[in-house]
Amino acid sequence: MMLSHDQIWNAIDSLAERYGLSASGLAKRAGLDPTTFNPSKRVGVDGRLRWPSTESLAKVLDATGADLDEFMALIGRKPTGKTKRKATRSDAFPSGQGLSVLTGAIVDRRNAVVRVEGWEGAPLYGPGTMLVVSPDAPRKGDRTAIMTRTGLRIGTFRRKTTKAIELASVTDSAPVIQVPAGDVIWTGRIRFASQ
Repeated sequence: MMLSHDQIWNAIDSLAERYGLSASGLAKRAGLDPTTFNPSKRVGVDGRLRWPSTESLAKVLDATGADLDEFMALIGRKPTGKTKRKATRSDAFPSGQGLSVLTGAIVDRRNAVVRVEGWEGAPLYGPGTMLVVSPDAPRKGDRTAIMTRTGLRIGTFRRKTTKAIELASVTDSAPVIQVPAGDVIWTGRIRFASQ
């Protein structure tokens, strides 16, 4: 399949739009000069067409979490001019008291890296601990992070009822915590932790 200059640039613009970014915002997120994808740079002063490098494309895919199939599906589409924010990990794991989402710390398309800022998970997960958190529903025995209206709760998942989520201490040294269902903003399974 032969790709045209317009198709490639339209796909880049469509990818930026899909992730709620401008062309310069996409370039910045990918660690490139903000003007890399500007329309004014797509044709040289001598009229020669300028193409994005494969390195730039690879950085864009890495920065957005998109894969090559997703990018190729955008070939031939024209951006609508309307920004549609695609759900990403930072949408699934909003920042809040006791927790911050590390911008750009993308593990894969379903996991986020978050940093514990307080003593919510002590002694196992103290301040500064980096957690890889998945939005998958936790099962009994899974180490779990729950963002509530009042802050972060970390523990071992016991069960979920219509009224509450029960967590045991990560060290099993404290009583069971009852987190009221109405206070839960999101729940995630801890897949990995590192300090």
